[in-house]
Amino acid sequence: MGEGDGDGAWIQSVIRAPGACGALVGSASVIASFADATTSDLSDPVADGTYCYSIELTGAATVTASEGLTVVVAAGANRAPAGLAAGTSPGAVPADTVPPPSPARLRFSFPKSTATRVPVTVAWRSPAAADLDRLELLMNRKHAPRGPGDGRVVYRGLAQTFKLNMRAGQTAHLALYAIDHSGNVSTASRALVSLATLIPMRPLSGSAIHAVPLLTWEATKGAAYYNVQIFNRGKRVLLAWPEHASFRLRAKRLKPGTYVWFVWPATRTPDAALRFGHLIGRATFVYVR
Repeated sequence: MGEGDGDGAWIQSVIRAPGACGALVGSASVIASFADATTSDLSDPVADGTYCYSIELTGAATVTASEGLTVVVAAGANRAPAGLAAGTSPGAVPADTVPPPSPARLRFSFPKSTATRVPVTVAWRSPAAADLDRLELLMNRKHAPRGPGDGRVVYRGLAQTFKLNMRAGQTAHLALYAIDHSGNVSTASRALVSLATLIPMRPLSGSAIHAVPLLTWEATKGAAYYNVQIFNRGKRVLLAWPEHASFRLRAKRLKPGTYVWFVWPATRTPDAALRFGHLIGRATFVYVR
């Protein structure tokens, strides 16, 4: 139930209707009322049968109703009430062990931005389940989640979209589960989100490489050549001026370690002077022999 209204005045009503919830066979009636929002115990002596119980909480400007609960009452000690499996205790409702359907296929979109942080919109269609409690979206950076606990929960609720902030170049495995009121979990709807295309430089930033790399980047229209600078531990170890959008390093220039490299385009003005454009990109790689 929700929070109280400003004046704190609440009426809590217990409602009973004949028949199973969703298939009533008569009118509902209030069987008890309490002038508070905390009472939680009530004994209701009724004849054998099936009933739907619900709680209605009324405040000064708010009316909130709970979902219905179907209760089967059977006083006879030697007979099982209709609809109950053999061995089920009289008066008990069979446990719900059926999971809800899986959410519809995950879809995602993101702006073609060169920003470091990129908002990825993840969308889905919730399953049609009357007892749906929530959806949980898991993210795992290493592999597809193997189950509901194999990853970080990045969203929990009943919405059908979520914005996930990722870094350009990152890859993430997503799995969306539907969970009902009894805790049953659906099979997952999965997706692989990759923002590698937002990084115009290769190898991808953060890559560990075992061979001398070919550095490549997005070509700039009108560039006469490019300025490539490579640093190791803050010291520049290479300065190059390739004419094309690629440059292969030489093995003798590399020692095991982490390297940071930058690329700028250079264009010629009408008077043949050189003009450097904006930085094309910055990336890192780890050289491992």
